[in-house]
Amino acid sequence: MTPLLVLHDLGATRGGTGWREALDAGGWAGPWSASDLPGHGEAAWECDYYDPADVLMVALRWLRERAWPEVPVVVAVGQQAVVGEFLALGGRACGLVLVDTTPVLDVDPDESQRLVYEWMRARAENGGNPRVLHRLPPQTDAAWSARQRAAIAVPVLELEGTGESEVVAETRAWWDAVRDSRYR
Repeated sequence: MTPLLVLHDLGATRGGTGWREALDAGGWAGPWSASDLPGHGEAAWECDYYDPADVLMVALRWLRERAWPEVPVVVAVGQQAVVGEFLALGGRACGLVLVDTTPVLDVDPDESQRLVYEWMRARAENGGNPRVLHRLPPQTDAAWSARQRAAIAVPVLELEGTGESEVVAETRAWWDAVRDSRYR
């Protein structure tokens, strides 16, 4: 069975706990992992702060440690979307589920910056983590995001505003349909 790797959002104080609970309830037929990112849930910090490149390295380390015989479907939540996209672009994912991703802003740079800061403030007020090094993410640029998504050769599912159990159920149904269509 195809493995599943969940990359919970940065600043999620419970880390991957909710994802593990949903997956323990029988949400995925194959092997899966929903580990806590450093400094989240039960995981200790590995350094004073990290940026998206560090999070990508954590995801690559997790994949190496699991040594699954197949590349996984990757569920990337929130700011982890860019990490999931890089994994897919690098051949480290056979499918990609993007959940509540960073908004793509098709506006002038000043308005884009204002909206991103507004988005980041809202995330911080809802338990964001001050030890995450925040920069203006390139995926908020519509042209960059379109080029990035167009280069991804694996199936992509985008979901918004759903809880862990719903995401797992929708991902399973979607992946079953995608996998079945590949073998027809």
